[in-house]
Amino acid sequence: MQMFNSYVMGIHWRVWVAVLPCTIAFFQLLRAFIRFFDFVWWTPKQHAVVAHKQGIRGPPNQVLLGNVMEIKRLRESVPDDLRAFRHDLTLQQLLPDNVLWTKLYGKIHLIWWGTDAHIVLTDMDMLKEVFSSKHMLSLGKPMLLTRFLQPVTGIGLVVANGETWSHERRVIGPAFHSDKLKGFVQTMVNLTLNMSESWVQTLSKHGEGEIEIEGSMNELTSDIIAHTQFGSSYKRGRIIFQLLEELKEFINKYGHLLIIPGVRYLPIPAFMRLRKMTTIVETSIQEIIMERRAAVKAGKKSSYGADLLGLMLSECERIGEDKKQPLLTMQQLVDECKTFFFAGHETTAQLLTWALLLLAHDLTWQERARTEILNFCKGKLPDFDSISRMKTVEMIIYETLRLFAPASSIVRSALCDMKIGDLYVKKGMCFWIPIAAIHLDPELWGGSVYEFNPGRFADGISKAAKHPMAFMPFAHGPRNCIGQNFALIEAKAVLAVLLTKFSFTPSPSYRHSPHLMITTRPKYGAPIIVKRVSSSQH
Repeated sequence: MQMFNSYVMGIHWRVWVAVLPCTIAFFQLLRAFIRFFDFVWWTPKQHAVVAHKQGIRGPPNQVLLGNVMEIKRLRESVPDDLRAFRHDLTLQQLLPDNVLWTKLYGKIHLIWWGTDAHIVLTDMDMLKEVFSSKHMLSLGKPMLLTRFLQPVTGIGLVVANGETWSHERRVIGPAFHSDKLKGFVQTMVNLTLNMSESWVQTLSKHGEGEIEIEGSMNELTSDIIAHTQFGSSYKRGRIIFQLLEELKEFINKYGHLLIIPGVRYLPIPAFMRLRKMTTIVETSIQEIIMERRAAVKAGKKSSYGADLLGLMLSECERIGEDKKQPLLTMQQLVDECKTFFFAGHETTAQLLTWALLLLAHDLTWQERARTEILNFCKGKLPDFDSISRMKTVEMIIYETLRLFAPASSIVRSALCDMKIGDLYVKKGMCFWIPIAAIHLDPELWGGSVYEFNPGRFADGISKAAKHPMAFMPFAHGPRNCIGQNFALIEAKAVLAVLLTKFSFTPSPSYRHSPHLMITTRPKYGAPIIVKRVSSSQH
């Protein structure tokens, strides 16, 4: 009998050994299914109900992808060539989906990026609240945007949320104060002079010829950010830049798929290449950081340096000594370097490209800018003090940013249930703010909205439009672009050099087609007729 009982108990034990893993696996699968069901259907359904109850409608939502494929189709179907350098069709070129759905569903309407509900918002009073410090920690960036940008920016300041964002901003912010950026102006000027010399070599014996400006501005701004971010390690920074360019092209091609959770980890050649390039970029940046820290620790250098990386490391050390705040982790430093490398060159390159195109088509403003630069520089190279006084050049930059803001939209995600004005949103719902639509709104900018008129900024940004916050290329409030001072100083320095050495006129081969490829770019490049300006002409 005892043997029988032992036999039965043995059977029971073996059954439990067999059944228990299956039970655990079943509940894990059930949990995964419930999370997937919630992600794909239940939460989007609740968000749609909240929007519909408030009278907010939009195009039909496709499961998992939302309106992404329709947006992609609409943006690919716009005319390739406007045949004239005109700005009344720019919004149609960049955001045809916004133009169409605003007509169908009103200025406030609902669109879906993947499973995220985005309320399109252009009401300036509501936007004032969105950008206010009141919602500094309760509004952030959605996870889908993080998945989209992560290959080129990492999870840095651009996509960080809550206390993580607040801490990183406190640590990094001082590195971007104007007084810290003064020392970069000479580097910016010298690198622009080097590019000018290469242009002179390519021009004809008459000192005139066609130059593809976009490519030149990309190379110049990448050189500037490599020198100013990594200092003496700029050559390695250039290699990082080349890889980030490949990653950017990958996002342009496959970005609509990156919003699907886990897709980047599939064993598909394209995504395997993505993971490999990301690893190389991050490893290269880590090596630069570790070498810099090791040199200071060993006493080979007395400081981390005056470049952006050195300023960030110095600020980290200062906060570390305080012991009240945690240091940035290595991964956070790497992500910030990726963010500033990409954003610091890409956005300024497009700003300079469009500025030169606009000036080539408006010789009056080009000459006004040239005269101002010569008056302030008085035969010397531009420096921080002289470019700080160049109001005409500044107005031209602002008007360029209005007509062709590098980023066409801003996204904010509700990190908790909240109200904006009379609008109620649940946690996870987003606000989609179409910068291009606001910058080209006749109700805000008047009848001359489609004209290139830098003079509208003569009395400052807040008085340029009918609402003081209508100009938002760098966003507003606590979460505005931390690198805006750097970008404006760089753009001024480059224009101050180029406009005293060259004049610019339209090229017959230029095809005007503003196109959204992460940033606003000329789809077919930017060829311009460049002519040397002799000193005797001034």
